[in-house]
Amino acid sequence: MTHSDDPVMTRPQVAALSRVTTALNSALELEQVLDISVRSSIELTGLSSGVIYFADERTKQLVGKSDRGFAHGLSPGIDVHELHTSRTLAGRAFRSSDPVTFNARDPRTGYASLAPGERRAVVREGIKSAVAAQLSSTRRTYGCLVLCSTDPSHSVSPEDIALTQVIAGQVAVAIERAQLYEDTKQRAAESEALYLFGQKLAARNAVEEALQEIVDRVRRQFGARSCRVGVRQEDGSHLWIGPRMAAASTADGSVVETRLERAGLELGTLSVDERAHLVSPQFFASLADLLALALYNRRLAEANQRLGILAERTRLAREIHDGLVQRFYALDLSLASAVMAMARPDGGSRALELIADAREQARTGVREGRQAIVELRREPPTGGLFPAVRLIADDFATRTGVECAVTVRGAEPVLSSAARMSLLRCVGELVLNVEKHAGARAAEIEVSVEGCRLELSVSDDGVGIGRAAAAAGHYGLTGVAERMEEFGGEMRVVRRTGGTRIQLIVPDLRRQLTAGT
Repeated sequence: MTHSDDPVMTRPQVAALSRVTTALNSALELEQVLDISVRSSIELTGLSSGVIYFADERTKQLVGKSDRGFAHGLSPGIDVHELHTSRTLAGRAFRSSDPVTFNARDPRTGYASLAPGERRAVVREGIKSAVAAQLSSTRRTYGCLVLCSTDPSHSVSPEDIALTQVIAGQVAVAIERAQLYEDTKQRAAESEALYLFGQKLAARNAVEEALQEIVDRVRRQFGARSCRVGVRQEDGSHLWIGPRMAAASTADGSVVETRLERAGLELGTLSVDERAHLVSPQFFASLADLLALALYNRRLAEANQRLGILAERTRLAREIHDGLVQRFYALDLSLASAVMAMARPDGGSRALELIADAREQARTGVREGRQAIVELRREPPTGGLFPAVRLIADDFATRTGVECAVTVRGAEPVLSSAARMSLLRCVGELVLNVEKHAGARAAEIEVSVEGCRLELSVSDDGVGIGRAAAAAGHYGLTGVAERMEEFGGEMRVVRRTGGTRIQLIVPDLRRQLTAGT
């Protein structure tokens, strides 16, 4: 039976309701709101027991919470109800805007109106009357408030109905406020966790170790019974981090799997149990984006490392070909000529000259090999381009005794790590050429940055490079030119009287403005 009587309240009831409202307004946690609501409702109405049934949209059930005064607790029949189909008192009240009543002595609203399981629980508890009112706000319906009496002489009166309906309205407002508060706390916790996860992923070289910490925290802090990350391997399989959900735990739900993708690449899978995912779908979507970015960055770092190794191998091949191979080729020619000279009757002295030349070639080859090893072991200076160039110049001057001035114009450029390293390798190669071939008394390095253009030159006052030598790519210039081409630059050789000037030009620095690994 439903009622739509206008609320009629006495002055003491109004005062008591005011106290209830004040208590509810001071509560922020949902469980605290529910507890105050049930306790205050029982005190205000003078009934013997009460419970709030909270709507769980995921399970489609009304679940009893904060029950008070029931001798046997919420036993089967009055513990949970189907949200949209149950014919129990709570189920009908949840779907009705008017309160619903039970009176054991009334044939229409008595035991016959109850569901079978509910009837058994009501009889066991000795409940003789009850009133149930919907808990709803302008946003949604949260559940219902049920108040019961075990007094055989008590029947639900219009005043009981009116008072319960007013209390239910206040409780619904308090529940709405508590849920907003808890949602805000949840979002804040999620934002903090995502920030910390981002720091862990950015700071760790071992991504798997950071992923394990993230999985553990998600399971601990966000109630995910199962949370795993599958990192896709080159063969298409997944390396799973985190435990599987136990078979017994999947009885009331399944897992939600989100593919981790970036730039068209499938990088892995985030697997979370459905219950946790439904509570915070946006959090897990953001977490998936964060994990995908971390795995993508690792892929890029690995690719850059492979490219760096390949580039270094290519450079070594160039240096071996232009240096040691050419030196051994000259040595072979000298020895072959010596053999031919010795075959002639008068070729003894010439043969000795050629053998002496071959020995000098061998000694030079040994020196160049040792120098190459030294250069391989020497790491490019750290820091910006300008201070790194100054360090190269100082090292050159200390090693050779040849003064090397440095002139810089413009602002320090922001280069990718690869471009900066290539430029410094080129500068190192050019000053090494000055040391080995120029016979110079002074050298100068100039760096100029104007807008998006960078020019770097190495000059000396030595013997200079002949046209044929420059064109043939001697003195390691081929390797320098190839390095510059790799990131959009070029090398120019300027021949002049009393020395050589070699320019390294990057016409558009905007190609290098994203810092690389």
